[in-house]
Amino acid sequence: MTWIDEFIMDDYEDNYGVYGILHEFEHDRDNGIDKKQWNLIPADQYKGLAKRLMSAPTPDAARIPDNVVTEWVELCAKNWIDLCHITDLAGHSSGFPIEDLNDMYGEDVCDFSDYGEASNFLEERGFYDWCSLPDGTDGWSDYGLEPIYDILKEYEPDMEPWEKFIIVNRIIDVTHQRGDLASAFIEGGSKTCADLSEIIDECVKIGNHYNVLMESDCDVDDYKIPQKSIRELFDEIDDAIERKGAFVSRFLSDANYITIRLTKSSNYDFGGVIRIMDDFGYYFYDNGECDNNIMLTFKKKSL
Repeated sequence: MTWIDEFIMDDYEDNYGVYGILHEFEHDRDNGIDKKQWNLIPADQYKGLAKRLMSAPTPDAARIPDNVVTEWVELCAKNWIDLCHITDLAGHSSGFPIEDLNDMYGEDVCDFSDYGEASNFLEERGFYDWCSLPDGTDGWSDYGLEPIYDILKEYEPDMEPWEKFIIVNRIIDVTHQRGDLASAFIEGGSKTCADLSEIIDECVKIGNHYNVLMESDCDVDDYKIPQKSIRELFDEIDDAIERKGAFVSRFLSDANYITIRLTKSSNYDFGGVIRIMDDFGYYFYDNGECDNNIMLTFKKKSL
């Protein structure tokens, strides 16, 4: 069983599925709170850790605080669960929890037999307005929940802190058509992601946002390639392929090998990357494909 599946079970034991959302709604309603209070990742702290990670010679050297990013992963998981329950109650999933709704309010308040009656009841009580996302759009998602679940399935508690940060980064990069889905996880939503382009020089364009991912598998003391040279190499490759409609989505290096993941483009055969690497002292070693990316591995010529 994956971590997220265990987290879902634990959350159900604590909050009883959709009951948790409905109890939260009724509590807020009784206290005059008309909007759900989403627990969000602080934008400034997130951008600060992103900048620290990108400026470090290796991810481990960034010293990302494990307790902080672990809390963020759990926050994302909890908010994702809330989105799932809200999506069910909005009638945008395969099954509407009508029995749970009847159990929650009791026969003296309601005894619904179909979705229409139940939905009208929730609408009249203000539930659908209450559960909107921080950006003001609908608090349910038709296409964003499954991609986030797939990302959360990759999470393991013993990951390195910087790996946990990347998990969070990927979650807030997920989009849907209703509005700013990222606003359910981080202050400022997708604008926070876009703002990173203004505070970080080393950036890689991913999707509609600006994020960075440069990784190294070796210790700082064993880093045989000067970081400045790696930075210049990365910039040269990125500039060369961006003009052809492609971009670097991941750049990994150690003392003897460099692996570059590039988006495939019908306008570019990546031969230019091989020539750049040859000039830098690395020969083409291996290649592979993953989704819409091509992986090119180069080996130091002196080996």
